Amino acid sequence: MSSVFSFIKQQVPIVQEVGRYVRLRQAGSYLKGSCPFHKETDASFTVSPDKGIFYCFGCHATGDVLSFVAKVENLSPFEAAKQLIDSHGLKVPEELLRHAASGVKQSEEKASYFALHKCVAVWAHQQLRAHKHAYDYVLARGITDQMIDLFMIGFFPSGTRAINALLSLGMKENILAKDLMEAGVLYDSGKMQMHSPFEDRIVFPITDVLGRYCGFGGRVFVANDDRAKYYNSKESPFFVKGSLLFGYSVAKKTMQERKAVFLVEGYTDCVMMAQYGYTNVVATLGTACTKEHLQLLARSVEVVYVMYDGDKAGRKAMLRLANLCWQVDLELQVITLPNNLDPAAYLKQCHSLAEVLPQAQDIFTFFVSATAEEFAQKNLAEKMRIIEEVLEVIAKISDVVKRDVLLQQLSHAVSVPIAALRIKLQEQVSAFLNTEQSRMVAPVVSDVAIPGHEAVDAQLIAISLNSFLQNTPHHIPSDVVAMLPPRARLIHEHILREHKDHAGVSLIDAVLGCLSEEQRQWLTAALTFHAGQVNEQEFATLINKVVQQRWKEMVGQIRHDIAQASAEGNTEKVEELLSNFAQWKEQIQQKGHMLWQKK
Repeated sequence: MSSVFSFIKQQVPIVQEVGRYVRLRQAGSYLKGSCPFHKETDASFTVSPDKGIFYCFGCHATGDVLSFVAKVENLSPFEAAKQLIDSHGLKVPEELLRHAASGVKQSEEKASYFALHKCVAVWAHQQLRAHKHAYDYVLARGITDQMIDLFMIGFFPSGTRAINALLSLGMKENILAKDLMEAGVLYDSGKMQMHSPFEDRIVFPITDVLGRYCGFGGRVFVANDDRAKYYNSKESPFFVKGSLLFGYSVAKKTMQERKAVFLVEGYTDCVMMAQYGYTNVVATLGTACTKEHLQLLARSVEVVYVMYDGDKAGRKAMLRLANLCWQVDLELQVITLPNNLDPAAYLKQCHSLAEVLPQAQDIFTFFVSATAEEFAQKNLAEKMRIIEEVLEVIAKISDVVKRDVLLQQLSHAVSVPIAALRIKLQEQVSAFLNTEQSRMVAPVVSDVAIPGHEAVDAQLIAISLNSFLQNTPHHIPSDVVAMLPPRARLIHEHILREHKDHAGVSLIDAVLGCLSEEQRQWLTAALTFHAGQVNEQEFATLINKVVQQRWKEMVGQIRHDIAQASAEGNTEKVEELLSNFAQWKEQIQQKGHMLWQKK
């Protein structure tokens, strides 16, 4: 056993882990499902239980169970390994842990960052109950002690005494003043004193997807405090507001169970929703909902209920969400609260969402209805802009029936004949598809794991590796190996070398461990494309295909070179090219490959 990674991959079945995020169904020796890494309607995502790998034919994402968890949870390989060890209760041999020490050392900066924020969160949480005016304010908002503890709600007192108390606690945890300043928790005022932007604020600790403290949201609460109502930690590689959601780690289990989540705007709204039993709730960090937010939620849920707060989240916010939701595999439902109430205020009055939840509308229907309300008051130019806006959203819906229903709703709402709207919609659909095609095609040129002209080579390499796994090795003739492109040739060399010391899935791990990221993607894709066993006759036929392809390529190149030499009047070059070509053809004929035997 060579590493902690290999140990984990042998202990954790890839199907079991992928199945937590993707609905898989059997398809021969593989399992298939919708890719969690890109928007699609076809099940192009495949998992090979025998080889312990996954591959998407759509976006070309590929790898093993560790790389899957790292990609789907946005983690480093070491973080993914730790998550799998913890979630599966694995007991890793000591020698492997020592061997991994060098890799763990690279994560020290991140670990220190999280440790610092946990220290501050715990300290601020203790300060809340120690300062009556802050504690009374939180209770007056209707928040219970249970929720205060669940969300670790805290308070950051002002004054030198409080700063010194935090510094003293930090010293015990090997956290220095400069560390707190680098994290943005403290700053030097220039008068030999330190202050904090969180002073005299109720503090809401923010955690990442693994529940690690990574930042804070601070809210003013004193009547005459004229500072900004909310203040968030400064952005860092570990605190990116556009990809973090308050309450996510608390809500994750319930989200996975109910396959639904409530999305609100404020920290207090989130806490009060959980207090009234809606524990599958998260909040954005004072920012608009992003595609990254929705992708994060799509890992656990199928439906997102957006709490529409009339006095804050206006039509523009809904328009933005409507334009985002087609990019993720999610159903977005909008809950409209009456009288411009926010969720916290509504629940304090009604104690339940029982009346408004059944009236939730899918975001497209809501968007069309909201548009109609303001349409009549607009001039002609503005009406045309609004119609274009709505049609642009409808054009992105893949379900043609749903698209037509919404078009009929729009026609009725704005009193425009549906035939005219259909013409405009078709223009929008065409424009959207053209944009998507160019967006998807551009990266494919560089990201495709196996270029089309290497497909036969990939099949040959995959079958060669499979034959070693099945202990029925098919050996590629050395002269054919020499014809392979450099990437395939290099991978074949690694297979021949590593199979002497490894067997089964460990052989795949050993070979992949020798390759660059690009080469790993190429081989993983090859293994996914070509999994079956072949007999000697089929293997010989494949060898012949490789030779035939190289022959065609060489003939094409020879013709090009001869034409160029002739155009330049270089008869010696032409004769040399013809001579080389004749020799190469004779060598192939002497080898007796099937290509020539058929002639």
